[in-house]
Amino acid sequence: ISCVQDEIQACDLFRKNPCRYDAVFLPTDPASERNGGVCRTVSRIREINPYVQIVLMFSYNYLPSSAADAGNVWLLRCPAESGSLNRLLKNLREMSESCRRSGSKLLTLRSGRENSFVTPDSILYARKCRRGTSVMTVAGEKIHSAKLDEFQRQLPATFCRCHSSFIVNFRYAVRSGRDFILMDDGERIPVSRAFRKNVKDFIAGLTEMESRKNEKGCESEEQSEQF
Repeated sequence: ISCVQDEIQACDLFRKNPCRYDAVFLPTDPASERNGGVCRTVSRIREINPYVQIVLMFSYNYLPSSAADAGNVWLLRCPAESGSLNRLLKNLREMSESCRRSGSKLLTLRSGRENSFVTPDSILYARKCRRGTSVMTVAGEKIHSAKLDEFQRQLPATFCRCHSSFIVNFRYAVRSGRDFILMDDGERIPVSRAFRKNVKDFIAGLTEMESRKNEKGCESEEQSEQF
């Protein structure tokens, strides 16, 4: 938890590491309402990290009109009762976990003194390289100073280790064989003998997951017809 005095400090702190925080709590009062201050601050934070959860805290007697223009935000009435606050925190945790699982959480890639930020769902594959890990994204290659094993622990369930030197994001896989995975950019990623079972089990899990989704979809359609 980090506390700041105004929106300028908040944005400066956020820029230093936009992946550090799951949520930002912003007080809304007449001062922050001037010139659409609430909406402006929310926009600045979301430009840095579009996936962060934003909570607007308002008093019993005041909710700024610009809160309606701030987009998808949570609202917390202050002073908050313990029950409502606990429910909000629970929802924020669930939303953050959902973002991590779906690949919508920013990752920090370190290279020397510079950091770059990517979402897991923009990564095609990653491989070991002399400087650490080469991360191929839809925007091109980025170098991460961490080892491949360390980087793998940050990735969601759509990624599969297929080789001691490669991890692939199956969102971008178009075909697989006994010893390769073909990506939609034309790259042919090797599957080593040691990881064949891992890849086979991973694909089986994807197939099972898709079947469950289809079954749920059919059940929903049947219930709709009944009503």
